[in-house]
Formats: sequence, structure tokens, C-alpha cells
Amino acid sequence: MKTTEGILARSEHYTVSHEYEVVLLDRPSGPQVVIGDFYGDPAAAIIDAHEKWAIVVGCGIVLYWLRKPFTPYEYDKKTNQWWEAHRSPPDEWWIETVYQVAGNTVRFVVDPAAAVAGVYELDVESLSIVKVIPKEESV
Repeated sequence: MKTTEGILARSEHYTVSHEYEVVLLDRPSGPQVVIGDFYGDPAAAIIDAHEKWAIVVGCGIVLYWLRKPFTPYEYDKKTNQWWEAHRSPPDEWWIETVYQVAGNTVRFVVDPAAAVAGVYELDVESLSIVKVIPKEESV
């Protein structure tokens, strides 16, 4: 059974939670802020070990930088506050989990039944995604 609300990730100063499809960030000061919105609810999230960013996955991926001005997430908006990928057809990926490998390197798992199934690595600094299992070219 899929949860419709709850905590996805927690660090010393931040908590990422969701209420249905909306992803929320609790921070040390200031109001709660929306950092993502996922068709079908988010599947997982992580907060960087140094609290520089948070990543939420489900139908695609949203990378949200934990810095002022903490702009609330909006669909189809370009900003320096967040980056997103693989969230709309025909390039929609169903991501099941995400974890930080080291520093600014993150790995995530795409649905094993999908044509693009596998484990991918995201470099948070360059925003490049490379398939690592099974090994292939950059996407």
C-alpha cells in the first residue's frame, strides 16, 4: 500500500515530507516551503550530508538547493532554486529510490520493468546523468 503522506528524509536541520503529491521542506527558520510536486506521489528523497541540496524522486527527479530565497516549486518554471529531469512524457522515468554515493554524486534506480531500467548516477554540480548498471553512454 502506498503512503499518501509522511517523512521522506531528515537531516540535522531539515525535513522533507509529502502530503499526497506535494513535497514539503521544513527548515530551521521560516515557513514550510513546497519543493516539488509529483504525479503519483514521490517515492523517496535524500538530503545532502552537508545540507546543500535535497533530491526527491518518483515520476522523475527534482533537485532543490537548500539556500535562500527558498522559492516554492512551480511546474514549468526555470529557476536557480531547483532542477528537474525525466518528469514528462515521452521522457518520463519512474524512479524507485535515491542515495548519495559521495560528495555531489547521487545514484538512483529506475523501475526494472521500464525500457530505461537501471541504476543511474547524477553529478549534482554538472547535472549530468550516466547509466552505471548496466553500463551505457550518458543520457
